[in-house]
Amino acid sequence: MAKFFTINPFKHAESKLFNRKVLIHLAFWFIFLSPALLDLRWPLSQGEAALALNIIVIAPPFFYWITEWVMPRLMRAGDRQYIYWVIAISGCFIWSWLHMQTESWIGRSFFQEMPSQPEYLEYFIGMFWFMSVAMGVSFMQYWYKNQLKEKEMRNLQIKAELNLLRHRINPHFLFNTLNSIYAFALEKSDKTPEIILRLAGLMRYMLKSDEAWVPLSEELSYIDDYITLERIRLDEEVSIKMNIEGEAEGLYIAPMLLLPFVENSFKHGINTSSLSRYVEIVVHIDDDSIYMYVENSKPSNPTSKEKRNSEGFGLPSVKRRLDLLYGPSKYHLEIEDMSDKYRVNLYLKLQRKIEHAMPSSR
Repeated sequence: MAKFFTINPFKHAESKLFNRKVLIHLAFWFIFLSPALLDLRWPLSQGEAALALNIIVIAPPFFYWITEWVMPRLMRAGDRQYIYWVIAISGCFIWSWLHMQTESWIGRSFFQEMPSQPEYLEYFIGMFWFMSVAMGVSFMQYWYKNQLKEKEMRNLQIKAELNLLRHRINPHFLFNTLNSIYAFALEKSDKTPEIILRLAGLMRYMLKSDEAWVPLSEELSYIDDYITLERIRLDEEVSIKMNIEGEAEGLYIAPMLLLPFVENSFKHGINTSSLSRYVEIVVHIDDDSIYMYVENSKPSNPTSKEKRNSEGFGLPSVKRRLDLLYGPSKYHLEIEDMSDKYRVNLYLKLQRKIEHAMPSSR
């Protein structure tokens, strides 16, 4: 009968981690004990071998007692930390006495002439220094684990916030598009099927909004579909210009990052009382950078409703996404709110490959 063997990847990863820890600990003890062992005369006599063995037997148990038992409890004790400080120092006294007694016994048992032996205070000072090293190592481990935990928490918070920001954008866009379809359906317009087809393409792309990164070409195609829908809806009433320069191949961007700038230009620039309504969009791609320029008309004497609707232009969420995903060093956003027009300039440093890990806060 054939036998089937399955490999548990988690068990394999744990085994590799365990082997790595063992190697790190062996390297630590080799470095730490080398000065004391090299101080002995080689080749070792029977008595000197016993002294070396005493160092090896005494040091590690005390070290791991401090790092694995005393320090975890000390750092969780709060106001009762003094209890574990007393325990640690008491342990230092006891281990110093054990070290002195075993060396004394080795001297009497293996050496014809009893070698000079340090005073108990010297043993205690040496062991106290050793305890300080153990505590320092333990603090470093505790700090490192906390850093990893904080980084993981930051990534989770960023991921949750990004999802929230995306959801704020998507329903608004869908609402506007469905309104357009409804208006054309009422008019029984021949353009209704094309609008629905374009919307289907947009919906397919929106399903990708949960991905960390998408090709820049898809994001630009998405914007082109959106503008096509607006051209159909507005017909010849509004001047709409869009120009894309440069090569987008091989570049990646966060999904639905550029659309809000375009969407806001239509929402606040077209749906106004201004006589000369227009939207102008320029996208320039240079190596691994993109420059986006969006300008739209604005009513010269806005009504109270237009003033209320234009406040903020709905872009704080996009700016927050830029901060989280790229950081100040990789983008620059300029927003100019003038009396008769509104202008956005975005400079963004893109990437040439997909990064699966979420960015850390900068």
